Formats: sequence, C-alpha cells, structure tokens
Amino acid sequence: MTFLYILLALAVLLVLITVHELGHYIAGKIFGFQINEFAIGFGPAIYKHTNKKTGEVFSIRALPLGGYCAFEGEDEENPNPKAFNNMAPWKRLIVLVSGVLFNFIFGIITAAIFLMVNGYGVPKITDFSPNNYNDGLLKKGDVILAVTEKR
Repeated sequence: MTFLYILLALAVLLVLITVHELGHYIAGKIFGFQINEFAIGFGPAIYKHTNKKTGEVFSIRALPLGGYCAFEGEDEENPNPKAFNNMAPWKRLIVLVSGVLFNFIFGIITAAIFLMVNGYGVPKITDFSPNNYNDGLLKKGDVILAVTEKR
C-alpha cells in the first residue's frame, strides 16, 4: 500500500510540474520567445519529440522530480532577437511569474471541481461525551448550520 501512495504522490507531483512548466511555455510562446526544450523530469530522456517547424524538443525524462522550459539565450549573451535575455524585462518577468500563476489557477480550478463533485460537508452530531452540558439542546443526528455568539 505504501508503494501505491508513493506512486500517487509522484503522479500528483508530475501534474503540478507539468502545469507549472506549461505556464512558462505558454507565456513564452505568446511573447515570441524562442524555446529550445520543454521537459518533464530530469536525467536521460525516455521520450523525445522534435517539432519540425520550430525545432522545439518535447521530452519526458527518467527522474520525475522536476522539469524545465529551456529558453534560447537564458544563460548567456545571444545575438538572437528572440533570446530570453534580449527580450523586454516586463516580458521576462511575466514568463517567470506565469509558472506560479498557472499553479495557482490550477489549484482554484481543482478545488472548484472537487467541491462541485463532492459538495460541502456539514457538521452532524453523532455522539456526546459522558460529562456533556448539553441540557437537551442538541440531539444525535442534529445538523449544525450556523454558530452564533449566544449560549
């Protein structure tokens, strides 16, 4: 059972990483950055696909503990006008922040879907402690809809 929980945790982590990196990728495409590779995971590539039009490489790698979206000219000076360091600072900032923003939006959407499917739970009285001071106000099966300052 523990092994299944580890697999589930890795699957959830991969979804979060993919959403995060997708945020960087989409923002980069919108603003015209040259993207060299979009990868999920680290280490040797298990699967690789190269887009023939743009030259972008999409890969899934062996270690599912991260990912990256490699932009042209991210680490060095590059004469390419579409290189990361040659773009306007406000565009670079949006590309950098978009990963976190996508995770935030994904969390809101996931929570909304969860609540729509499962609904909200309401507190229901199931039992009383032996020394309760209820005075018969509450009974087993009562549902608490609101709490006020009155006693």
